[in-house]
Amino acid sequence: MEISLDAEWTDDCCGKKDYDGDIVSISTRYWPPGGGYFVVNNAPEKVTIGEAKDGSLPNARSSLIIRVKDNDYIVLEETNIEGQSLEEVKQKVEEWAQGQYKNIISILRNHFVFKDFNGKEI
Repeated sequence: MEISLDAEWTDDCCGKKDYDGDIVSISTRYWPPGGGYFVVNNAPEKVTIGEAKDGSLPNARSSLIIRVKDNDYIVLEETNIEGQSLEEVKQKVEEWAQGQYKNIISILRNHFVFKDFNGKEI
């Protein structure tokens, strides 16, 4: 697979142009207790929608991804998280995501010099 930056030129103010793109992000999908998915019964006489519960705890899958062209992405790291409640899952996801963010910053600091908007090293 050829990897290329998904960025585009957009209009800014006063005739300026920006070349912007999102590169690294966190993507998380949450499922409530029991799996939280629906079953559609498309019977000729009546369409019904019911829940199909599998008994699972509240859980989420969270991924650290690099976005590439055409809304495709590469997964750098991924985790499955369970908890007794939505609040517990949220807390665990946020802690995991913060740890991934720190890892990315550490890796980038080893390769680049960080500067603020005034050019001062930070």
